[in-house]
Amino acid sequence: VGLLTDLSGPSAENGIQCVAGVEIAERTHPSEDGAQPIRFIRGDHRGEAKSGLLEFKKLVDADQVVSVIANRS
Repeated sequence: VGLLTDLSGPSAENGIQCVAGVEIAERTHPSEDGAQPIRFIRGDHRGEAKSGLLEFKKLVDADQVVSVIANRS
């Protein structure tokens, strides 16, 4: 799962809180019955639309995530 948030820039605190939330999810929801665990791959949109589009394309094309969770500043 891709996590697209602002990890740098003026609203980075929001992104840091999002990352903390997914880290809790990764720890508290282990895989069951041999299924692969949920893994979050982070992308930084820096609060900028252009950066967000580039990071989204990277998550989908290079990292091959099956879904993307995003927030906006």
